[in-house]
Amino acid sequence: MNYTISNLRDVRQYQHIVANRIWEAWWKQEGHSAESVAVGLAEIVAATDFPFALVAHQNGEYLGHILGIASDLSSRPDLSPWLAALWVDPTHRRKSVALKLLNAAQEQLSKIGHSKIYLCAIEEKRSYYSMRGWVLIDHEEKLPALDIFEKNLG
Repeated sequence: MNYTISNLRDVRQYQHIVANRIWEAWWKQEGHSAESVAVGLAEIVAATDFPFALVAHQNGEYLGHILGIASDLSSRPDLSPWLAALWVDPTHRRKSVALKLLNAAQEQLSKIGHSKIYLCAIEEKRSYYSMRGWVLIDHEEKLPALDIFEKNLG
């Protein structure tokens, strides 16, 4: 499968789609408005190097995205930076899109000087991240229960 990964600031036609996917997957059930997610994403797009959003796309079609942000868990402000909101549309899953987005985001963080990064995920994704070099460092029991991973980039 041949596709491109771009910074969202360079392919803003996907900005509404990314905001909608983030809202539907994580924020809607928490009672946040779609508009608040769109505003937050607009702030990311307006940044120069960091934070950032990367989008996988092919022939004008959105495939998925990932964010690079300062913090993804308010309970862990000591950890930074984070990869967050990794999403691949269902019709494009199991085609290495998620892995390529992860790798591209890791490269971006390494380029701007980060040597250690973090992410959190539901327990069902533990083996996915562990098999890709992420080390489980903590587990939060509050619902939804989340694993916290770190990865050394150096």
